[in-house]
Amino acid sequence: MKKTLITVLVVIILIVLAVWGFSTPKEVPTSLPTATTTTPVDSNPLPHIDSISQTSGPIGTIIEIKGENLEGFEGDLDATIENEKGETAYLHGIGNVPRENKTIRVKIESKVCTTNTSYKDGSCPKYLEITPGIYYIYANPWGKNSNKVQFNVTTTDQTVLNLYLQDKEIAKTSDCGATYPVSYLVPKTTSVADASLKILFSKELAQYGVYKSVSIVNGVAKVMLDSAETPSST
Repeated sequence: MKKTLITVLVVIILIVLAVWGFSTPKEVPTSLPTATTTTPVDSNPLPHIDSISQTSGPIGTIIEIKGENLEGFEGDLDATIENEKGETAYLHGIGNVPRENKTIRVKIESKVCTTNTSYKDGSCPKYLEITPGIYYIYANPWGKNSNKVQFNVTTTDQTVLNLYLQDKEIAKTSDCGATYPVSYLVPKTTSVADASLKILFSKELAQYGVYKSVSIVNGVAKVMLDSAETPSST
C-alpha cells in the first residue's frame, strides 16, 4: 500500500514539474548581437614628393627625389618620367633597396624603357627617346601616383630660363604679387636680362604686357610690365 502511494506521489510530482516547465515563459533576447565593423587601414598611403635635387640638366644627370611614402614593392625606389605629349617611361632607382634613406635616385638617360622590366627577363619592348625639353617626374609605388615635379632636359650649351608672370586671376581677389612660372630652354648665357627681354618681346609673350624696367639681384632678372597692351611698333 505504501509502495503504491509513493509511486503515485512521484508520478504527480513529475507531472507538476512537466506542466510548470511548459508554462513558465523563457527569457528571449530583445535584440540580436551587434556586428562589429572595422574601417580597413590603407597600408599603402598616397606618395608625395617634397623636393627634387635639381630642376634641369643634360642627359646623364642624376637627380634625388625626397618625399613621403615613395617605397614600392620590396622597398623599390623608382620613378616615372613623362614628356609634354603624355608619353611615360620608367626610371629605375639607383642603389640597393630596401634602405633607410627613402630618397629616390635616378639617372636621366637618352632613352628609357616604357615599362618596368625589373621582375621580367630584362628585355625592353619599347623605349622613350629623351631629348631636350620639358618633362615631369613622379613616383608610382603600388599603382598610386604622387604629385609631379618639372625637370628640364638641356644640352650642354643650353640653360633653363624661368619667367614668373603675374597670375591675374589671383591678383584680382587677393595677392597682387601672385605669380606662376613659365620655363624656356635658351642658349647658355650670362646675360640673363637680355635673354629674358628677347623672350618677353617675342610674339608668344607680347600678350602679357609692355616692358617697363628690369633689375638683377643674385643672378635673377626681374622684369616689370606696365600693362597688358601689346607694344606698338615704330
